[in-house]
Amino acid sequence: MSFDLATLQEALRAMALDAWGETVSTELVSARLMDGLRDLGVTPLKDKELKEISKTFDIESWRRLSLIVRALRELPELAKEAAPLLRQRTVQQAFFDFAVRDTQLLTIELLLKSPFRVEELARKWVRAIGGEIAGETQEESDARVKRIDFGGVLKNLEAAEKDRQARQQKLKEIEAERLKKEREAQEAYERAGRE
Repeated sequence: MSFDLATLQEALRAMALDAWGETVSTELVSARLMDGLRDLGVTPLKDKELKEISKTFDIESWRRLSLIVRALRELPELAKEAAPLLRQRTVQQAFFDFAVRDTQLLTIELLLKSPFRVEELARKWVRAIGGEIAGETQEESDARVKRIDFGGVLKNLEAAEKDRQARQQKLKEIEAERLKKEREAQEAYERAGRE
């Protein structure tokens, strides 16, 4: 099943804008998700399972989940295309792992600042449910996700910063060694002059 990326991105961005500054009701998001799953013919989680799975959620995880739930409920074509895929995945994979693990750095604020982050959210959710992006091969989609992955970008930046610090430290050590040799040479010269 393939999804129109532009439509999904546009909807998610508009929903993120609507969600900006709002308080998220975890109970309401959970209820909407479970109702939406029932409507799609997917077995919803029991309350105990839901509480266990979502106990590690922070507010941003709930916000990301809320965006996806809202998209499913407000975009009938998306729900229709997603339904068969959702029946083949666990609710945990398609929604909870996605919201906590796969997109953990994507805050609502970041989504509003960068179209790349909205694209990343959309692509990662389509991937989480086992879908494809319309007009792309799986290899093209994989390559694009890797290019725009914010977590990967941050890891690369952190690695570059560590490398820069290591190079700076090495330069400081070389400079300290040079100054030490200079001092030793100066002291040797002064001793020779006194003798």
